[in-house]
Amino acid sequence: MAAVAAEAMLGNERLTEFLEHGIWRAIGAEAPASCGVDKAETAIGPCCFRATVRDLALFGLFVLNKGRNADGRQIIPSAWFDIATKGHSSIDKIPWDNPSFNPCCPLDYRYF
Repeated sequence: MAAVAAEAMLGNERLTEFLEHGIWRAIGAEAPASCGVDKAETAIGPCCFRATVRDLALFGLFVLNKGRNADGRQIIPSAWFDIATKGHSSIDKIPWDNPSFNPCCPLDYRYF
């Protein structure tokens, strides 16, 4: 549902195109990235992203540097990373009796 909402906000641009033009090129990725899509060609949200190892490493550095590319240019505000990776409250935690619960990988954040 997050990808559908994002595409609705983008208007006529697909989420995959937005990411390619807005982030992927800005981090210096060399190969095209792709994402799994559904029958309506809508990106499948928080999964199914495909990239080369080198480009995925560039993306990892981009995240570690809170939205700055290798040249030091701020692409996404660093505050977004602070908010996106912060646990919010017990309502965000997956209950222990849920099949998705994993004590080694708590998923108590909101931005995929």
